[in-house]
Amino acid sequence: LPLLVINTHCHFDHIGGNSEFSDIAASSYDKAFTLAALDQDRDTSLAKQLNCPINNYQVTRWLDHEEQIEIGDNDFLVVLHTPGHTPDSICLWLPSDSILFAGDTLYPYVPITVTDLQAFRTSINYILHFLPSHATIACGHITNSFQASELSTCLALVDDIIAKKISSLPPIEMGSNSLIYERDELSILIKSE
Repeated sequence: LPLLVINTHCHFDHIGGNSEFSDIAASSYDKAFTLAALDQDRDTSLAKQLNCPINNYQVTRWLDHEEQIEIGDNDFLVVLHTPGHTPDSICLWLPSDSILFAGDTLYPYVPITVTDLQAFRTSINYILHFLPSHATIACGHITNSFQASELSTCLALVDDIIAKKISSLPPIEMGSNSLIYERDELSILIKSE
């Protein structure tokens, strides 16, 4: 099979090596956002903001929700559009091993930056109902052993944030426009414009 690089979203730490490859795949959910990763004015990759230059690359394949990507030996990944962290976030489901590769959609122990709380809620609810309870979630940062059974805690946290049933932690150094909400090993950082 040919090599295909799949970006879980267009932040600099997930696209930095793209220019070294010829076949790059990304979510079709919000192509304009994804394409703006290389736009110095929009900087959706956050590369300019963090002084981390990104070489030009071309997305050669746009991935649709629930599209299957063949990975050999009658095995495949299922693409899941999971906006919330970014509009172009995706997860990849490997049914043969019951593993969800979550990118930055979800991870424990450090705050998940969420740019659209309602979209994030919809994505977590979708994943919760899509995955079998015994599935393992391999997060883009921190851990490869988050359990799908813990998704209900995340959904409850989001619901409490939306319903204003939980208070944020005191403002952090990232600016007073950033709020962090915590429950157990999960925390969500919401940056308002």
